[in-house]
Order: sequence, then structure tokens, then C-alpha cells
Amino acid sequence: MAKRKHKRKLRKSIKYTLYVLIILALGFLVYNFFFKNDKWDAYQSVNAEAKKATTDTCLVFYPDGFKNKEELLDKLCTKDLNEEEVEVFDYTLKEDGGYYHLTYDKGVEYYLDSSYNTPSFSGELSTKAKMMISDHLRYTMKSKGLDYAYTLRFLEESYYENIDDMEYSCEIKGADLSCYFKAYETEVKVPIKYIGNEIGINITSENYIKPTYIDPERKAIALTFDDGPSLSEGATQTIINTLYKYDGNGTFFVLGYRLNEDTNELLKDSISKGNEYGSHTMNHYDLTTLSKDTLVNEVIGVADYFKENFDYEVKMYRPPYGFYNSFVDENITLPAILWELDTNDWSSRDADSVYESVFKYLNNHMILLFHDIYDSTGSALSSKGIIERLIDEGYQLVTVSELAKIRGVELTQGTHLGW
Repeated sequence: MAKRKHKRKLRKSIKYTLYVLIILALGFLVYNFFFKNDKWDAYQSVNAEAKKATTDTCLVFYPDGFKNKEELLDKLCTKDLNEEEVEVFDYTLKEDGGYYHLTYDKGVEYYLDSSYNTPSFSGELSTKAKMMISDHLRYTMKSKGLDYAYTLRFLEESYYENIDDMEYSCEIKGADLSCYFKAYETEVKVPIKYIGNEIGINITSENYIKPTYIDPERKAIALTFDDGPSLSEGATQTIINTLYKYDGNGTFFVLGYRLNEDTNELLKDSISKGNEYGSHTMNHYDLTTLSKDTLVNEVIGVADYFKENFDYEVKMYRPPYGFYNSFVDENITLPAILWELDTNDWSSRDADSVYESVFKYLNNHMILLFHDIYDSTGSALSSKGIIERLIDEGYQLVTVSELAKIRGVELTQGTHLGW
């Protein structure tokens, strides 16, 4: 009998113990559910209306009303952390023209309407919008290393005037207008900060400059132009247009006495199309004959004009006639850019002769000298087909700065690039 009583007491003890354990477990769950602080409670946003999205090791604050919180987690929470480590991302929200620019310090960006939704896009594209899309399509295709992206055929069919002949669709994604071109199976992204006003999103636009992709393993030459800009004969505009059509960039060494309000619009447009500008002095004097003050004013006067009117930094100059000496080098802080092939367009003033002079001596990595004040030079490059042939022969048309980088030359005071 004693043994049976002992067993009954033991069973009762086990039963009570199980009851206690169950009660404790339930209490623990209730406590955690109702009373225990969330581990993210210690982290606060600087934005009063912020909401939280979390993973086990990552916290992202976002504006109340923003719909893509899961996408934010995917974009921001990319590190593989232990549970003892955490990442916290807060945001900046800037209002601009009735829209919001949402940014995170990891470079994640969105443009949102007043309800924190992706802005609507009608599908209508202005001429400038098509130009930007064309620019970024060419850049994207070249950056993929595709040989086709460097051909005349591609450059002609991707020219902005022909964009509507291709099958593509565009939508706003994050901080970009994203366009998908079916024929190339390529997505092209143009930042809203550049294209916004052209697609009905009226924000404060930033100055746009055509993106340029340079492949250092492919052939490249620099086309340079002296003595402009010219408005009377139209050679400068013809050259700028032809370079742009074939995704080329040139370097223009301008004369200060030709710069005025009438030329400003042309120069602003040219800079946006990726062209480079240098000083050819104010008055085309022989620099070796000038005093220090006059010398500096001659060269830097052009740089001052570009800084004041275009917020553009001139980083090089070309001495008139190619004349320089140690005194010039000591007093001019900019590198001197010369040339390796003189087309003699200034002498012949004949489009056929200019064409022949280019291809008679042309070699890879050369700097070519033209003058954009002659109509014959504009004709040689455009209607006579110099630029088309250069593209067809596999040359990238790059700026002097881009060519110097390819050649491994640092452009500093005292540098003479060219002969």
C-alpha cells in the first residue's frame, strides 16, 4: 500500500510540475506579447511621422503613406549580419515643386507625389526628353561592351530623331525614368533630376551633360577646333550637331573676343552635349611676347568668362600659333594642348582637301587640329563624311581630357600634349 501511495504522490507532483511549466510558458508568451519592449524601440527617426519596416537585423524608417516598404528592405538591408548586430536607416524627405525626393544614405532614391506614390507619367516625351533617352541608351549599350553599339548603324537608329521608330516603353521607377528597348533587350535609366521637367514632373532640374562611355581598349582620337565660336557661317553649329549625332565629343579652344550674349546659348548647348572647352586666349596674341600680367589675362580671361556664364571650369589652353616658352609655362597654371595632325583647313579652306588631309596621316590616339570658323571645315566633317568614316573605321571621338587619360598623361601646369 505504501508503494501505491508513493506512486500516486509522484504522479501528482509530475502533473503539478507540468501545470506550472505550462502556466510559466503562457505567462512568458503573454509578457512578450503585451509588455516586453520591441528591440527596435530604442531607435528613433529624426522624422516625426516615420514608420518602421524591419528584418531580424535591419530597421528602415519610411514616410507614413509610402507604399514600397518591402522594396526598401530589399535595397537597404543587404548585409548578412549576426542577430547581435543591427543596421538602421533613416531617410531625408525634401519637398520640391509639389513632389518629394526621398533619399537614404546608401544612395537609394525615390521621387514621390504629394501622396507618397510614384508620380504618374503620361507617356508624352518632349524633344529634350528624347535626346536624354538617346544619350543614355548609347551610354548603356557601350558600357555593356557591345561592338554593335559603336557602329554607324546603331548610332543612326538610336539618334533621338529616330527614337519613335523603335519599340520601347517608359515608366518612373524610384528616382529614374526607366525605358526598356525591346530590340536591344536593354533598360535605360535617366535620372528624374535631369528629365523631370520634360515629362511633366515640375521639380528643380539640375544642369544636364550627356553621359559618355569611353572604352580605353578601342581606338580613339581627339578632334580639336580653334578660333571660334562662329555664328556667321554656322560652322560651329554644324560641327556640334554632327558630333552629337554620332555620339562624339570634341574640344573647342575659343577666342575671348568672340564670346558674347549671342554665342552663350550655342556654348551652353554644346557643353550639355559633352563637348570640352579650353582657352585660345582673348585676342590670339603670341604669348611669348607678352608681359606677365597681360599673358595671364589673355589666357585666364576666357576661363573667367566660362565660369561666370556657364559655371564651367576651363582646364586647358592652346597657345596661338603653338608658341610658348619657359616664361609662359611658369606663369600659366593650365596645361598647353597642341596637336599631332594639322588638317590645314585654315590654308586650303576646301572640304575635299580637309578630308584628304585627315585620312592621309591619321593614326590612333592623335590630336587633330581644325578651325570651326570656316564653312568648308563644317562641310568636310558633316556632308563630306569625315566623322562618319572615322566612326566606321572604329574610332571613338573623345575630348582631349579623355584622350590624355587613355594615354596615361596627367594634365598639369607645364604639360605640353601634342607635338
